[in-house]
Amino acid sequence: SSAYVTPGSGEFFRQFKGSTTSAGFLFLVTDTGLRYAMQSNSDSGQDDSGIGVSGSKEERESQQEEAQQAQN
Repeated sequence: SSAYVTPGSGEFFRQFKGSTTSAGFLFLVTDTGLRYAMQSNSDSGQDDSGIGVSGSKEERESQQEEAQQAQN
């Protein structure tokens, strides 16, 4: 297969065989044609990672509730 990668960017690919697309090797392909194998640790990344957020989840929820009450 082939793909066009916009200059100054990259494309993220999963190589798979058959119809099962949830398993296979992961690669980052750059605009220069370099291909980097990426580590896959099977975490789906669906939950919020919390990067850049201070406090616990409970503290953030409490702050959000206070902000909503202040708007009412």
